[in-house]
Amino acid sequence: MNRDVRKAYYGTLGVQVVEILPQVESSLAEEVLDVEKLQKLCLWVRIPHIYRVTVWKALLGVIPTIRELWPFAEEQKLVQYTMLRKAAFLAFPSNGDEPEEHTMVNMFILQCNLKSPRRLRKLKEISSRHPAFDNLLHLARSFLLVVERQNESAYFLFSHFLLNNHPDILNVVLDSRRRDLSIRPYVITMDRLLQQSSQGPQILDKMRSLGVKLEELSGSWFHSYFSSIMPPDCLERIWDILLGGQPTIMAHVATAVLVAARRALEDAKSKADVLDGMVKHIALIDMAGVTQTGIQTWEFSMGVGIEKSPPNLGPNVSGVLGSQLLPSPEEQDSP
Repeated sequence: MNRDVRKAYYGTLGVQVVEILPQVESSLAEEVLDVEKLQKLCLWVRIPHIYRVTVWKALLGVIPTIRELWPFAEEQKLVQYTMLRKAAFLAFPSNGDEPEEHTMVNMFILQCNLKSPRRLRKLKEISSRHPAFDNLLHLARSFLLVVERQNESAYFLFSHFLLNNHPDILNVVLDSRRRDLSIRPYVITMDRLLQQSSQGPQILDKMRSLGVKLEELSGSWFHSYFSSIMPPDCLERIWDILLGGQPTIMAHVATAVLVAARRALEDAKSKADVLDGMVKHIALIDMAGVTQTGIQTWEFSMGVGIEKSPPNLGPNVSGVLGSQLLPSPEEQDSP
């Protein structure tokens, strides 16, 4: 999105471009937070690091919107965190040197099953062997890094993030027959973006010829919200936009990742070659650049009708045009 478009959008918020930092500060200083305004700021500016945790807490419901209640809420959260942490160590005994992200995942499992000992026992038996467990670990570890090892804040951001974005995750783990449809809207939108990009059709044709489905490549990216492949500084901007109420950013970033790692497909002779090669190529690509490309294509899709030409996205994802919306329920149900 070009400078004039950004300035016009900021103007709708009553914000001048040079006043972004004071605007975030003043928004957080209000007696009653304007959640809608915070969401808009998350979409169109990079939230300053020193305020990101507070903004995310407000958007995820970790803290109340009434500012004067924050001290009381923080006290209650500390008590809840302390008790839940102790209970998790009792419910999931370890040798004492378990990484903090393991403790966070155990706490989350316990929190969601306090009234169902039977479910808790079953989850204890199968959770560490389930693929979803690795994605939860990646997500927990990333929240720890984003908040600079403030364990209490990291846990509540992690748990509220999951409950807001994937509340069904533990039911999927418990029932092996249950299909996890949470990423289907992202996969459908990603397919559309690839079809409309300059290199996407070739990528899709190659995948079909080898029997590789988009969800097989991108599933762990979506389930971990990119924490399995990206460093915290990239995740922060993606999650800003996601928490700002625009889940389509997930498909745009995933498309940018796949196009950047497309060489994994070029010489592949089998599905196994693709899956193994993708892991190796992803480790080599510039994730900061890929993230920026995904955000630029998302910004352009949001600004269609304002700009007459797409931004300069480079060779990786040029030609991704049009306003991309998540599919309707009818499209999600289609084969």
